[in-house]
Amino acid sequence: MTVSEELDALHGQFPACGTVAYADLAAGMVLVANSQSTLDRHALDKLCAQAGCLLGGDGTPPLGAAAPDFALARETGRLLLAFKSPQQPTDALLCLAAPELDLAAFQIAAQACLVRISAEG
Repeated sequence: MTVSEELDALHGQFPACGTVAYADLAAGMVLVANSQSTLDRHALDKLCAQAGCLLGGDGTPPLGAAAPDFALARETGRLLLAFKSPQQPTDALLCLAAPELDLAAFQIAAQACLVRISAEG
């Protein structure tokens, strides 16, 4: 499957996740996105910057004491979830979701999706 197809499948499985994006944290940019809303390039880059702050990035320390593989931030009316690839630490899956998202099930599916995408790159 292509990256776009992987993101479409993840979104189809979890409709509460309004935006799913594959990003390169080192470049600070979203490479492919699937979104129910119209997010322009500036909004996607801001999402990537937020994820880089939470996860740490190319020479940038994470928000916490150690670099996590997963981070969650609650914003007004939505959740920001960021997953860092275990194979390619600069690859990340970024998600904006409604608060009713089944977090446990989504976490498992999103991490598996990112592993598949990173393995192809």
